[in-house]
Amino acid sequence: MPLLALLESFLLRKGRDQIQKDREIDQNAKIYYNIYTEVLKHTRNTTLRDVQRMQQRAEYLELSHGAVLRLQWIAFYLTHGKNISVTARHFGIARSTFVRWESRFDPQHPSAMEERPRSPRKVRCPETPAEAIGYIQQYRREQPMISRERICEKLRNEHHIALSSSTVGREIQRHGFFFAQTPSHVQKRRAALQRGLPRSVDERKDQEDASLPESADGAFSFSPQFSV
Repeated sequence: MPLLALLESFLLRKGRDQIQKDREIDQNAKIYYNIYTEVLKHTRNTTLRDVQRMQQRAEYLELSHGAVLRLQWIAFYLTHGKNISVTARHFGIARSTFVRWESRFDPQHPSAMEERPRSPRKVRCPETPAEAIGYIQQYRREQPMISRERICEKLRNEHHIALSSSTVGREIQRHGFFFAQTPSHVQKRRAALQRGLPRSVDERKDQEDASLPESADGAFSFSPQFSV
């Protein structure tokens, strides 16, 4: 019986050691694969002729100034012994920056030399119901100086709509719900019109806004009031 227990413990330990070795092999394989892919990128047959041909056709290809400059980096690199450090020092750029653009060069795809958009592909759309936005506008028309916290309470108590105060504030800013005849609201209405938002006030108030007095330095002559 003790012999069987000893044999069992030996096999378990052997199995654990083998699992650990397999994990180390997998990690080493991943490291070697990454190194191989990086080396493969820089061993491509990028010829000076391909770069010069793209430079000559830059205007026809409608390449930007930045793309033309990156082609100059690669041409300098190919004509100076393929020395990354010398190229980076000559143009005042980081080595990693040059390596990234040199690896992206493709004579069949000139657009690879252009900057890729950094904005997210999927942008979150506002999720506030249209009904709630209508109520917010109604409350702001009835009481132009009502706070967003008070609007949250009225939405919850009267219409059973739960919105945070920050959401209400964003909707007020997004749709330009500023109806008071105060300096801050007038300025925000004008800014909303400049952004292309539809007029959220009637013509009478717009005419009043245009006739509001201003001081010599462009500020209003009466004291501003706080608003959302």
